[in-house]
Amino acid sequence: MIGHIRNRCDFCGVCVGVCPTDAIVLFESDLRIEGDSCTKCARCIHVCPYKALTELSEPTPSEICNPGVLSVPDPLDPLSGTIRDYYDIVVIGGGPAGSYAAKIAAEKGADVLLVEKDTQIGLPLRCAEGVGADELRQIFDPDPRWIANQIKRLKFFPPDGREVEIMPDEPGYILDRRVFDEEIAIQAARAGASILLRTTATGLSHQKGGLEVTISRLGRQYKIRTMLVIGADGVESRVGRWAGIKTACSPHDIEVCAQYTLGNVEVEPAYCQFHFGRDVAPGGYAWVFPKGRSVANVGVGVSGDFSSHHSPLFYLNRFVERYFPSSSLLRVTAGAVPCSGGLERIVADGVMLVGDAAHQADPITGGGIISALKAAKIAGEVAAQAISSGDTSARFLREYQDQWDRLLGKLNRRAYRVKEAVFRLGDERLNWTAKRLEGLRPEKRTLSKVFQIALFDQPRVLVDAAAMMLRIKRR
Repeated sequence: MIGHIRNRCDFCGVCVGVCPTDAIVLFESDLRIEGDSCTKCARCIHVCPYKALTELSEPTPSEICNPGVLSVPDPLDPLSGTIRDYYDIVVIGGGPAGSYAAKIAAEKGADVLLVEKDTQIGLPLRCAEGVGADELRQIFDPDPRWIANQIKRLKFFPPDGREVEIMPDEPGYILDRRVFDEEIAIQAARAGASILLRTTATGLSHQKGGLEVTISRLGRQYKIRTMLVIGADGVESRVGRWAGIKTACSPHDIEVCAQYTLGNVEVEPAYCQFHFGRDVAPGGYAWVFPKGRSVANVGVGVSGDFSSHHSPLFYLNRFVERYFPSSSLLRVTAGAVPCSGGLERIVADGVMLVGDAAHQADPITGGGIISALKAAKIAGEVAAQAISSGDTSARFLREYQDQWDRLLGKLNRRAYRVKEAVFRLGDERLNWTAKRLEGLRPEKRTLSKVFQIALFDQPRVLVDAAAMMLRIKRR
């Protein structure tokens, strides 16, 4: 009998290609061995690049049903001998926030390990890929390799289907996140950070003089001592929970999203589209972000309050059928964005959270790339200072949270109040707002004006909106 060790498998399909009896069935992220068809020829074992298949002399049901618990020799892993038992800082999560925090901390002299559970930086993609051009330039010089398209205008579609052009506060970029994320990781490595892919953090505990992180890589577990852990592990952050930080999001404060990258679509490359309405995306919106003349990211975000009625894929399929019936599906992705306005606490003794793990996305749009990078810069700097000073207490690390609050944290809390008011608006108010905007000269149709019209009878929220827009213009 052939046994499958799931946590080593890359699902590459080589074993299927050499099996003479079709005993191996490969799914997207699963592999099944049909015992009745298997002749134990062992071809699959010999060709498996990760040694994820092994011959069982006395198989038991638990071994077959729970791959990864088998006691077999370690697979060929060129990095296994280079993994040390101590690093100053361990960053968990290789998205933009994690990679950038690792880069900044390493540049400041810290010994940094970055671990990422997936097989490649930048994939799988769970992002609409849109950012403000001016804000991105504050962090990186734009590189044509990771800029897929430039955006100059926005289009607002209320429930009645009319189309209103809006002047954005700044032009935008649609990124190629795979290349963009990889470039940040390359910069982190160049700065001296060590990077491990296909590596999952499975535990965190306080030990005398620091922390111990347990990681699993290709079926083998490692215990790593460290002084500080930066959790950049997304909305599902376990680092925060291990540290005693309440990271769970209520359904009301999470946007459940689905996105297709579509080919053969007719779009205006310079325009991003935003569609609103209870039948389009209740408690959220649908978007069309062009990546060129015939390719676009088309997605839907639905409030968790409504996703139990219909999934975002239900709304997305209906949206695509209406607007892009002749399109070709190139990529499917789904996920969630925390839009809570931020966590009450993003540090603990020896632990810091950044990006979606810290709920740092814009509560109104759900956009989180720029805010994650800005938070990561602060986190990397404070983390390096903590290592240098020998103090990784929550009290010391609070400097990161204080700087974040001054930069964007307070603004996000204002934006959350605006978001709550906007998503309470009914379809009639949205239609009325669009009609009022149509009566203005094009240059007067700004985002500020949208809020002024839509929320005219909510003066307290308008104060938050005005303060929010003023801060945005000053950034």
